[in-house]
Amino acid sequence: MVGTVSEFFDEMEDMGAEPREVVKRLGGEKELYLGFLREFTHDKCIEKLRVAISQNDSMAAFEAVHALKGVSLNLGLLPLADCCSDMVMEYRKGNVEQGNALFSETERSFRQMCDLINQLETVKRA
Repeated sequence: MVGTVSEFFDEMEDMGAEPREVVKRLGGEKELYLGFLREFTHDKCIEKLRVAISQNDSMAAFEAVHALKGVSLNLGLLPLADCCSDMVMEYRKGNVEQGNALFSETERSFRQMCDLINQLETVKRA
C-alpha cells in the first residue's frame, strides 16, 4: 500500500512505468496525470478487445488493442503498451491466432496497472 504520490510513482516505476516523465510532459501537473490514471481504470478497450476476440473479429480486435496501446503510451504505462504492441504486430502480420494468444498477458498487465492505480484512493496529497 502506498501512502504518498511519490511512493505511488515509485511503485509504478518498479513495474516499468514512467509516471514522472509523463508529469514532466504535462508541465508538472501531477493532479492532471492522476486524474487521467483514474479515468484509465474505466477504459473500455480491454473489454472491446475481449469481445472482438470471442467473436473472431480481427479488425475490431486490432482497433481495440491499437487504441489501448496509444492510451498506455500516453500515460507512460510501458509494460502494458509493450503487451499491446506485441498484439498489434501480430495482427498487422495477419497472425490473428498469435495475436489473440497474447490477450491473456495483455489483460494481466492491464489488471496489474488498474490494481495499482486503484490504490490512489489511499494516497495522501502533498
